Amino acid sequence: MGTTVVMSTALRVVGLALVLTLILALMRESRPDWSTVLRLFGGALILLWLIRPLAAAVTSLDQLATLAHIPGAYLGLLLRILGLTYVTTLAARIAYDSGESHLGARIELAGKIAVLVLAVPLITVITKSLLALIPG
Repeated sequence: MGTTVVMSTALRVVGLALVLTLILALMRESRPDWSTVLRLFGGALILLWLIRPLAAAVTSLDQLATLAHIPGAYLGLLLRILGLTYVTTLAARIAYDSGESHLGARIELAGKIAVLVLAVPLITVITKSLLALIPG
């Protein structure tokens, strides 16, 4: 996927987010029920716009892993780690935005611990590969 497509997608997301922010700020007091619906619709639309660039990135990573002769299991693990970080960040942001900062902090901590646990096999393989390169 070309940089032009990625840039236009990013600009669309930013533009929509700014317009939604302005509309939501104006609607928050007068129509809180509609502002919730608009917020959910805008968030869903942004996520839909991001599917194509995300799919292109995954395809590129898969091609790179194939060229580097990296087993598919490690690429899958890397993608799971990335997905976990995005999901926990989203959940933590929702908790923070809802005024639940303690819950948001716990979600972030749980995500970090899960990433560490999931990353151990990758760290092990990288360390073994580096040690194999060192003479002696």
